[in-house]
Amino acid sequence: MLEINLLRWRQLAQTKKRRQQVFFSGIVALVFLMLVSIYSVVQHRATETSMMMPSQNAVDDAQVSALQELQQLKLIGYLHDQQHTWALLRLTNAKTVDVQVGSVVGKRGAKVSHIDAHQIVFSLPNKQVFSLSLSIV
Repeated sequence: MLEINLLRWRQLAQTKKRRQQVFFSGIVALVFLMLVSIYSVVQHRATETSMMMPSQNAVDDAQVSALQELQQLKLIGYLHDQQHTWALLRLTNAKTVDVQVGSVVGKRGAKVSHIDAHQIVFSLPNKQVFSLSLSIV
C-alpha cells in the first residue's frame, strides 16, 4: 500500500504564502512612505515659492495702483535748454514739481524715460510704459 503524506507540502505552501504576504505588505508600506515624503517635499517647496514671490493678484494690484497713481498727475509745463529737459508736474496735493529723464516719480517707482514738448513717458518696474500728455490747467 502506498501512503502519501501531503501535510508537509501544505505547510510549505502556507509558509510561502505568508512570506509573500509579508513581502507585499512591506512593499506597500515602503511605497506609502515614499509618497508621503515626496508630498511633503513638494508642499515645502510650494510654500517657499509662495513666500518668495508675490501672488499674481498682488502683482496685478500693484500694477493697477501704479497706473492709477500716474493717471492722477498732470503735465503742466516743459522746459528745455541746450543740455537739459524738464517737465513740470502737478501732483494730487496741488504741488508742482520738476522732473527730468531718470527721475523716479510716485510710491511705485515709475521712472521718467522720455520728455518732449507734448508728453512725458514713464517706465514702470514691471517693464510697462505709461504716457502722460500735456494738459491745459
